[in-house]
Amino acid sequence: MSATFFYNQSLDMNRLWYESHQALIMNMCIEFNCINRMEELTNKFLNKPLKLKKIRDPAKPKRAKSGFFFFCEEKRPALMEEWRKKQGKVNIGEISKKLGKMWKDLEDRSKYDALNTNDKIRYQQAMENYKN
Repeated sequence: MSATFFYNQSLDMNRLWYESHQALIMNMCIEFNCINRMEELTNKFLNKPLKLKKIRDPAKPKRAKSGFFFFCEEKRPALMEEWRKKQGKVNIGEISKKLGKMWKDLEDRSKYDALNTNDKIRYQQAMENYKN
């Protein structure tokens, strides 16, 4: 059993524990007619739930990229270089807007759609290998 699996299982158990105790406090408040104090008692005895994220399995294959991402990988370096020459400082937000506009105005997307299709096939094969 991997450390990642244990960590993720611990998060699930922690969430289950918190929800069951929160339900217990709610039932006791209903029983003793103090529903207006339910939030106060929950905060007093349970505090806030932990905000932890599950760890992604590093061996799991990354999802297939869309045609837009392939387009951005191709066009972004030239745009960033152009921006550096004009402004001196790169503004990522402006570059993203420009890429979006270029993608919207692009008439022939077949090249990027083909890359996307190939990447989907790669992802499906990698997932089959990962599951087996």
